[in-house]
Amino acid sequence: GYLDYLAETTQYRLGNAALALGFGILSTLDGRLRARERMQRFAEEEDLLVVLSIRDRMTMACQVVCRGRGALTVRLEVGSRVILPKSAMGRAWVASLDAAAYDRTMSEIEQQFPNENLVPSMAEAGQQLMQRGFCITINEVEPDVMGAATIVNLGRTPSPYALGCAVPAFRYRRERSQAELGSKLMALRQQIEQDSSFEATFGTDPF
Repeated sequence: GYLDYLAETTQYRLGNAALALGFGILSTLDGRLRARERMQRFAEEEDLLVVLSIRDRMTMACQVVCRGRGALTVRLEVGSRVILPKSAMGRAWVASLDAAAYDRTMSEIEQQFPNENLVPSMAEAGQQLMQRGFCITINEVEPDVMGAATIVNLGRTPSPYALGCAVPAFRYRRERSQAELGSKLMALRQQIEQDSSFEATFGTDPF
């Protein structure tokens, strides 16, 4: 259980399950902090917006947001939400699910957005993720903005995270996005996952 009863003092203390849960949460926070360092460096080098997000119902909630020095005016901050089936991050998240979870989520999407035919774009995102490891959207979150996203494994998390970036569409046409930006985003994902893997293997010193 989460509490252990101490008969000699008739009091309770945190049990191993609670301690494991607490250390797991701290590990996730630590992983996000390390990811932020990588993301900020990438945002400055490429002069774009980089976001780490997680699903919250029919949205992707932004938990880490990093900006380059340019004037990209995408209105995203920590805590912002983007519509799950219309964003590259949301589409990547859905595409990463196993078959049963994918079918359930697509059913929810069709119920929530009955007047929009989102199935073809979601299927295309799934194909992109399978072939390249990332997917792309243009003019979906905001006009004249190109988005790219992939899934990143931060270790002990109950749900996968989506790692995305956004740039003005005139800077990166679809072909260039697939050839250049997508590969750079995948390299960033690999760096973040290597950091998380190192932590999982060797741990961190809580003292």
